[in-house]
Amino acid sequence: MTREKWFFSGGFVVGAALCAVLLLYVAPRYTVVSSADTVVKQDTWSGESWCLVNDSWKRISKEDVGWGEVDEALSKALNISYAAVNTNEALASLREKHPVLKGVPDKELLQRIKVVYSNKLLCSLYLKSFLDLQEGKEPPVEGTP
Repeated sequence: MTREKWFFSGGFVVGAALCAVLLLYVAPRYTVVSSADTVVKQDTWSGESWCLVNDSWKRISKEDVGWGEVDEALSKALNISYAAVNTNEALASLREKHPVLKGVPDKELLQRIKVVYSNKLLCSLYLKSFLDLQEGKEPPVEGTP
């Protein structure tokens, strides 16, 4: 009887150690990827992702499906025009002119372009409205460009 207990306890310890090695080294649960200004944690088992914002993890939504039609309707409603540009050629030309951009992948470069452009545009619109109010001009009526 004691021999079986020794085999059971030995097998239990070896199994627990093997399980720990498997979970820690072979199949880690989370992968953390950091770039210049963002840190993303992904659960490799379920596929869920979180982004580090103000020292707390915010879940990244997977609800990207179906937004194309909504975005198109919103663009039409606001009469937003956009330039028809061959993105690959434009990015190649941009990288040619600015060599620092050569190592940046297309997806990340497009994301940075959105951030830089929207920051400049929104800040200038805000400051123009602020200066207009300071000069006593009427702010533009909502809904008009």
